[in-house]
Amino acid sequence: MSGVNGADTVFVIMSTVLVMVMTPGLALFYGGMVRGKNTLNSTLHSYSALAIVSIQWILIGYTLCFGKDIGGLIGGLNFAGLKGVEFAPNANYGSTIPQQAFMVFQLMFAIVTAAVSVVSWSVCEFAYRKKVTSLGVVSGIVAGLVAITPAAGFVSPLASMIVGLVAGVICYISITFIKAKFGYNDALDVFGCHGVGGIWGGIATGIFAWKSVNSAGGNGLIHGNPKLIGIQVIGILSSIIYAAVVTFIIIKVINVVSSIRASEKDEQIGLDITEHGEEAYGGL
Repeated sequence: MSGVNGADTVFVIMSTVLVMVMTPGLALFYGGMVRGKNTLNSTLHSYSALAIVSIQWILIGYTLCFGKDIGGLIGGLNFAGLKGVEFAPNANYGSTIPQQAFMVFQLMFAIVTAAVSVVSWSVCEFAYRKKVTSLGVVSGIVAGLVAITPAAGFVSPLASMIVGLVAGVICYISITFIKAKFGYNDALDVFGCHGVGGIWGGIATGIFAWKSVNSAGGNGLIHGNPKLIGIQVIGILSSIIYAAVVTFIIIKVINVVSSIRASEKDEQIGLDITEHGEEAYGGL
């Protein structure tokens, strides 16, 4: 079809597959962070996201993100049920690839939510604990990937290294010190890595974005446009408010039909047995 570039399309499809693999990868990652008796339960949370998020993305998720703009806050319903999302490219989102390919690629990131970060995290860990742990190295990779995601395609390679270095430090501080100080429940350090790393990545985009890297983007602070930081901060705050409100609603709805926390007895026995009737490691 006119306008579709074969090489661009293949690249996006391959990238989509790689991002999809991140979901079972996270399942293994988080499964290794919990007690052995809760491994299957933790793993199934990631796989459940594949099914649940895919369905809502088709019905309403994609259109709320990429539909016709409503007040600069949310998309309209013109793409509800993927109506009008066809093979032909959409110049607003990708002028050389099918809109369907773009839709599936973005779906993978909706499901989910590196090397230099590893360095900064490991330095912090060694300075504080005098050891570099394998969990710390992997956490550093995750922090770096999360932080660079908002800036990918808009900042230079050197700027991306700075983003990764800072992400490793602030995420380590958040997990090691801030969580201990405030005592919030984040056993898998989701907020410390994904929340703090994502916030920093959004702000960093406002600092380092450069039109020489992507002419369709904008210049950030260091390239003469401080307004972009304000725009990014507004987007970050809007996302935090939206996530908090919707999460609160979801918890309340679930709590009507089921407890949102396992009983102390079930926690002692292990959720793999009490919820699924099986063990991850066969009793080892």
